[in-house]
Amino acid sequence: MEKTILIVDNDLFSTRILSKLLGGVYNVVCKPSADEALLEIEQGLKPNVVLSTRVLKGMNGILFLNKISEKFPNCFRILITGEKDPKKILEMVSQSSVNLFLTKPFNSLQLLQLLKIGIAATSNTPISSVVQNVNHDEILKTSIKTLSNMIIEAERYYFRPHTLDMVEICRVASTIFEFNEEQQKNLFYATLLHNHYLLGLPDLFRVSLPDELPDSLKKHFFTHFLKSQKNILQITSLEKYINLACMIFEHVDGTGGPNRLTVLNIPREIQFLILLNIYHNLVYRLNKLELEKLKFEGKIVQSRSDTLKKHQDAITYLYKNIKWFDHDLFYKFQELIKKREILGLKFNEKDLVLEMNENIHVTSFLTKNDKIRYLKEVNFENKVKVMVLNSSGDVQSNYLEEKTSIRKLKEGDITTNPIVDYNNNQIIPAFYEHTESSINSLIERLSTRSISEVCYKKAD
Repeated sequence: MEKTILIVDNDLFSTRILSKLLGGVYNVVCKPSADEALLEIEQGLKPNVVLSTRVLKGMNGILFLNKISEKFPNCFRILITGEKDPKKILEMVSQSSVNLFLTKPFNSLQLLQLLKIGIAATSNTPISSVVQNVNHDEILKTSIKTLSNMIIEAERYYFRPHTLDMVEICRVASTIFEFNEEQQKNLFYATLLHNHYLLGLPDLFRVSLPDELPDSLKKHFFTHFLKSQKNILQITSLEKYINLACMIFEHVDGTGGPNRLTVLNIPREIQFLILLNIYHNLVYRLNKLELEKLKFEGKIVQSRSDTLKKHQDAITYLYKNIKWFDHDLFYKFQELIKKREILGLKFNEKDLVLEMNENIHVTSFLTKNDKIRYLKEVNFENKVKVMVLNSSGDVQSNYLEEKTSIRKLKEGDITTNPIVDYNNNQIIPAFYEHTESSINSLIERLSTRSISEVCYKKAD
């Protein structure tokens, strides 16, 4: 039977794109508001998946999807949001009953893969009957391959391919630590799944270890972490391995999270994975300051000397928290690091470079010679206070960022997001300061396109 996807979005351009993407695979129904979608459901529509944007006319997407969860608990629910602010995303996580958050822009192939797993996982039909002529092991491998591909795609704030490095290190270490066949299988699958929580995670959490977060944020982190685990647990063939992967932040002394497991409850091979993950994150993942620089400049470099410094800091961090680890494993791991014989533990001879595709520079409308920093300060409703500081830390420019209709743009306003046409070709670059002529041209070009809101800045 053909599965039904219900899309609720008042942006006709977005629904047109999603309909074109999904229409060849599923029966797609589009509605511009929650009220109209609920009316369609009352008239007999039974969706298998519901995708809804957060901002809707009338009832918002969060409340709507909560209602869907009551009516159709087996329906796969996805909230699509353009929100970037971690605090607001955390509020949505705590308020919502959804299976997944997707932040714009998202990868189309990733969405299709996710829908296939989501429909199978939430269907009343066992997944084994959904995938014809496939045995349990093949279902397991297919599910893990699909999820791990999405997880690797989400690992965008690493200087090295994190999960791929981890897999290579674990493969070699399994022999050194004399893990048996079952332990090796556990370690391999848990490694592929351990970063599952990155899907839909705010950027602040993507570059932080939970032990470094204040208690209030740590609570939000593990709320998202457990939701991610719960969603994947609906794929029954993954139950054992996702539960092992979800021990990634536990400590053998019982001080970790989210379940405060002790050494007796954490398999030895997973203890090694925990130790390795902390080390690799500290050496090759961006920290918060580097993330700010990347978003501002679009590019960041980690030199060999930077890598060595991070390595030394990571070793200090591990020794400082040695109580978290089995001591025998800990010292054997230190020997592995010293030898540098495994590919994932060797230092690069060249600088490591990380670039972003998004055009988020603000230098287009500021003095080129100034060393500036673009900072978002205070959030209130739909507005954001933005400051630009010079190299001395003084406020050079002060703006108010909010959403407004394109038709309400005024001369001197600056659109902070790039504006594109139907073919995704850029019409206006990010941070473009408008003239009367550019506004008229923009309105004319987008006259048939249902785009109503853009972010912009104006002098405060």
